[in-house]
Amino acid sequence: MALSKLRIAGITMLFIAFFLSFLASISLPTIRALDIARITDPLPIPNGAPSIGVREARFGIWSFCEYFNSGSVQCNPTGHGYTWPGLTTSPNSQAIAVQPLQASWTRGLAIHPVATAFAFIGFCLVFTTHTFWTLLVTALAALLTLLAFAVDIALYAKVHNLIKDVQVEGIHIYDSKTGAGFWLTFVSLILLIIAGVVNLISHRSESYPAYPSYPMSSSKPSWLGFLKK
Repeated sequence: MALSKLRIAGITMLFIAFFLSFLASISLPTIRALDIARITDPLPIPNGAPSIGVREARFGIWSFCEYFNSGSVQCNPTGHGYTWPGLTTSPNSQAIAVQPLQASWTRGLAIHPVATAFAFIGFCLVFTTHTFWTLLVTALAALLTLLAFAVDIALYAKVHNLIKDVQVEGIHIYDSKTGAGFWLTFVSLILLIIAGVVNLISHRSESYPAYPSYPMSSSKPSWLGFLKK
């Protein structure tokens, strides 16, 4: 049976949602641009600044990466539930400028690949006749992606809270931003929800085609008819 345009649209959106979720799940250190949140120093590098000074810190699902004034990048550790040691006031100082990020804030990021797996299963099932399982798995993928996005929001909020009070002479020296992985997860969530609704409508339209209409009787039923039987 040929696929309807509506069902093709649902399949396409489901595939894009899976692909975006897959990219977000790779994250750092493999793809450094796909971080969830980051801390940046917006001020220009002053003359004589030490090359080992951290210019930017990016937080992904599996690791964090630090960008130094020299242009070099260091990503570590790689694993589930990492801890970021924070930033010191100077490379040779032990005074903490930005407090560490504990593993409790990054451990929940592992839900991303789980959501990706459910999105892939839902995409495979959409080509079958198992309507119930297709819609159920798609709904679970959307729910897991929603939970993953909630973890992303919590991570960004924590990162923002770490640097909001860090000032030098009344000037904030660090900014917090959301990364590309954050927005890939958000778009994937929206597409999963829309794809689920579209696939539900398309399955119903294919399973229940238009029936011929019959004229309605104009006579009203009466309780007297029951007595005549």
